[in-house]
Amino acid sequence: GGGGGGGGVGMTSAERPGLVLVDDEQAIAELFAAWLDRSFRVATFTRPREALDYLQREEAAVLVTDLAMPEMSGLELISRARRLQPNLRALLISGMVFTLDREQTAQALEQVDMVLCKPVHPQELEECCRRLAGGGKPDKSSPEGGA
Repeated sequence: GGGGGGGGVGMTSAERPGLVLVDDEQAIAELFAAWLDRSFRVATFTRPREALDYLQREEAAVLVTDLAMPEMSGLELISRARRLQPNLRALLISGMVFTLDREQTAQALEQVDMVLCKPVHPQELEECCRRLAGGGKPDKSSPEGGA
């Protein structure tokens, strides 16, 4: 538990969807978390297993994960996370999506709602996560996002 006080600046935690962020590089995980903090309650992990433990206890709207990690791939993490929370939306971040062969890619993309390739831009990451949390995949017809 532990209670948090503090005046309400911006959205309250109840209004912000939960987001689980996993990247085995601590610096990147923290950077992405900082970008997403305005719109989400971000739980940051450098180990996929810790993220799965968290997802057994806490509900989240979106899972953002790196593809290549030592413990398990981002794809495996997504499929395991979905067993815990079937409605979880998944955003995969990869520096090397195209090293997968076609069959793997097709399999992968069935369970991934969106893929971003590194380098990732803050606005793009936040926009994608917000759209996923809102239940839609991004459509290219409106590049200008609202406020």
